[in-house]
Amino acid sequence: MEKFKVTYHLITGAEVVDHVKAEDKTSAVLMFGHDENKFLESADGKLHKFNLKHVVMVTVDPN
Repeated sequence: MEKFKVTYHLITGAEVVDHVKAEDKTSAVLMFGHDENKFLESADGKLHKFNLKHVVMVTVDPN
């Protein structure tokens, strides 16, 4: 498994970053369903909740 930085670009213009372990970049993107709520805590301690149907683009980078 490799570590990837996954950035969710929301329709509001906000970006939320997650760090995931996956086999490859494609698997990192496909880990979650289209209409699923996601909870992420950022490095500054803020908790983010959003629905993946509000994501317009996902960017995956090596971690």
